[in-house]
Amino acid sequence: MLDIETLRVIQAAVAIVVFILVRFGSYRHTRSPYAGGWSWVVVLSAASSGSYFLIGTSLDVLAAPLGNGLGVASAGVTWATGRTLRNAAPRPWLVAAACAAVGIVSVIDGRTDGTIPGTPALLAGMALMFGLASKEIWALVLDPELQHSEAAIQRARPALRAMLAASTFLATFYTVRLVAFLALGPESPVYATWAGPQATTFVILVLLVVVTFTITELSRFEATTAWQVRASRDDLTHLLARHAFEEHYLRQITRPALRSGPSALVIADVDDFKSVNDGHGHDEGDRVLRCLGDALRDSLTDADVACRWGGDEFVVLLAGTDANRAQRALLDVNDAFARRAADGPSSPSISYGVAHVEGDQSLADALEQADGALLTAKRRGRAHIVIAQTVESG
Repeated sequence: MLDIETLRVIQAAVAIVVFILVRFGSYRHTRSPYAGGWSWVVVLSAASSGSYFLIGTSLDVLAAPLGNGLGVASAGVTWATGRTLRNAAPRPWLVAAACAAVGIVSVIDGRTDGTIPGTPALLAGMALMFGLASKEIWALVLDPELQHSEAAIQRARPALRAMLAASTFLATFYTVRLVAFLALGPESPVYATWAGPQATTFVILVLLVVVTFTITELSRFEATTAWQVRASRDDLTHLLARHAFEEHYLRQITRPALRSGPSALVIADVDDFKSVNDGHGHDEGDRVLRCLGDALRDSLTDADVACRWGGDEFVVLLAGTDANRAQRALLDVNDAFARRAADGPSSPSISYGVAHVEGDQSLADALEQADGALLTAKRRGRAHIVIAQTVESG
């Protein structure tokens, strides 16, 4: 096998070529955050390898913390790019915290066994970041929604699987490296041959080239899903739009695998919303609606789905719930809404009508029941929760 210095030079050269192809190819044409992120992955990976050339120079003290921190940063960006594919916000603060922790450990590590200080921390950080990246791609590959998506998304499945295989392999590889380092020691022939720096640089070099071939397809995938998300969201509250909620409800009741027992359909309505607009202006009305949308997102679980049905009316599907759980969930929404809405000039409140959804009950029937319960809640005053065919309220 080539010596580690030669492999690092080759990796840097390949990284430059890959960066040019990704940055001025896929990213330039698509402006895809995924492609942009991967251009930084290759830069950080090459910079990490280059930092180790400082070992034995006057800047030796910087070699380990810089090289290890940049290495974890490159793996962290792969996680962030995986999140962008799911239209989820990246978490740079967590990546920065991991890099800082690895850098600090590398500074204070006083090992004298000839290995780079902070190596165990580096291996743990890399395993964690690639593991998180793998988790994001797993969620995409297994997402039942993608099975019914349009052809443009279906074409990305091979690229998603390739990315999944690469990130899972790297997470496993770094975990094995860490275990071998701690259990066998860095001087072990087994570790040096199969899990040492030379093997690692070679593996990254190969996978870097392999994964780069997925960039174009996954950039298109990201652009397609991003447009779908924008088209399916309400502009003001960023909850699902009406048509997207109707499609979700239909899938939920027609596919038994997605059902988790009975559900509850809720209609939420701002009490006397006209007086908010008339008395304080439409900007205040919009603020109240945004507060309710934020409160629903903050309070509901991942299995629940909320949409802005129209005007000041919202519809929520609480999955696998009963009347008591529905009422508790809506009280949590009320608390979150009150905290958010308290900063404005109005004093809005929300009333709710709740209907049980059993089996393949149509959305129209469930809405009719929930609307009847909402009318009862409105007649009782402000901020009531009424469950259809019961006398419970709160």
